[in-house]
Amino acid sequence: MKQFSLSLLGLMFCLCSFAQQISLTGTVRDDTGQPLPGVSVVVRGTLQGTTTNANGQFTIQVGPTAVLEFSSIGYENASVPVENRTTLDVSLKKSDTQLDEVVVLGYSSTTQKNLTGSAQAITPKNLKDVTANNLSQMLQGKAAGVQVGSNSGDPRSAPKIIIRGVGTLTASSDPLYVVDGVIGGIPNPSDIESLTVLKDASATALYGARASNGVIVVTTRRGAAGKTKLTARLNKGIGKLNLGNFRLMNGPELYAVQKQAFERDRPGQNINSFLPTPEANANTNWFDQAFRTASNTLAELNASGGSDKTRFFISGNYYQEEGILKETGLDRFGLRLNFNHDVTEKLHLTLNTAGTYTRGYDNSGGSLYGAYTYLPYDDPYVEGKPYNPITGAKTWYGRDNANFIYNQQFEKFKENTLAGDVLFKAEYELLPWLTLSTTNRAQTTFYETESTEDARGNSAADVQGRLSQFNSRDYTLLTSNLLRFKHEFAGGHTLDGLAGYEYQTYYYQSLGATGKGIFPGWIFWMRPPSPRAFRVPKMTMRFLRTCFRPITATTTSTS
Repeated sequence: MKQFSLSLLGLMFCLCSFAQQISLTGTVRDDTGQPLPGVSVVVRGTLQGTTTNANGQFTIQVGPTAVLEFSSIGYENASVPVENRTTLDVSLKKSDTQLDEVVVLGYSSTTQKNLTGSAQAITPKNLKDVTANNLSQMLQGKAAGVQVGSNSGDPRSAPKIIIRGVGTLTASSDPLYVVDGVIGGIPNPSDIESLTVLKDASATALYGARASNGVIVVTTRRGAAGKTKLTARLNKGIGKLNLGNFRLMNGPELYAVQKQAFERDRPGQNINSFLPTPEANANTNWFDQAFRTASNTLAELNASGGSDKTRFFISGNYYQEEGILKETGLDRFGLRLNFNHDVTEKLHLTLNTAGTYTRGYDNSGGSLYGAYTYLPYDDPYVEGKPYNPITGAKTWYGRDNANFIYNQQFEKFKENTLAGDVLFKAEYELLPWLTLSTTNRAQTTFYETESTEDARGNSAADVQGRLSQFNSRDYTLLTSNLLRFKHEFAGGHTLDGLAGYEYQTYYYQSLGATGKGIFPGWIFWMRPPSPRAFRVPKMTMRFLRTCFRPITATTTSTS
């Protein structure tokens, strides 16, 4: 009886609480009385919210004592208590702080209020809320119109960045990267101060056809005048597979569907000749076999400081990540030195250097493919050991006569990448409104891979084992020379623009070799094999580009 009374009391309380919800309508305007569309309206402390329509109006179900929070880009946030009201008029003030924020556009910079193209700046605060292996991961969910997605659980494969959709069917859809003012560079996530995404033709016009897929402008960290500041940072995180609502059928579910189709199409035949008996159905979850909950570690140590004339920033970092795809991973070591010196009040010098060394491996044996295509009827193990379907020791129902868990023992891949970047910039103020600058960048990359496929695995059984090696090196030399002018007139008017000349050369060379007929195991290291086939492709490519940037000018009024 007591339990019934308490339940009835709880039900009455819930009904009472529900009845106290009121429908609140309102209008949001700016400080001039104009309606504001797209304003975010959220009930404080909850995930409940809505946005204003084209007329600045909104409707929301709230409690009588709730507090509504209003926010919109370019305006100050506002909090308004409901206080039993059913109608509400809210006025938002323009945020001068946000409008005066500097947006770096690569060759130049401007403020939000003077920005005419579509560009979005991401501040350091929003960049450091996640441990990222690459720049692509730092951008996930940070910029409107920027899609970031990965089709692999391998940390060596950077997520794809698409800005405002795919603009080509045959060419690359990758954006152009600009680090510290000129094209190229090493955007190590640990060294990034801010990012700006240039999206439309107006914002990317200075870069021409190279910027058809958008531009990502990276500004690296640098020192400030004052006492030397030493900072250490250690992050530890985990990653796991997220399939959303996607799910494959398990063994019993697939058996029920196929049994129904079999009985319809082949009446009277023995189903166990084609499908396993319920007792032999292994019900293997191949996603569990291929993926894992992986860990990542980031350790950073940096120092910054200097005087009024000389400033420096030096950093060292280490990043290690296990892939959520089993048997994949990487670790990376990075160094950076940014140095600024004011020779005189008119002459300023900048020297930025960076280097990274990355080691990666992929011994997955085709598990990404197998996780989606293998049938749950098959058991990857026999007597506790990985099973090779080619032996035929038991029935294998999958269309591919392969087991990636078995192949992982005999297929190994590793890669090493060493990258370096040096940037030198000199800027001289010819007149108070006229500046000449030259920025010069040298960048190089050495890349090598080694792949071994044992004859006991499936991928190289036809050639009785395979050993492959590949090496490449490239370098880029770039010089960018700009003449900038900016003059302010009476009445708050400003005239600015730039003219420039840029030259870039790119050199690439690679060398690869493949040996076939390798003895099983590691015997070939002790006794040199006689390869059945050997090839040494070599390619050298040079690319030259010159460009001229016409003067562009804008006139703005702040009066």
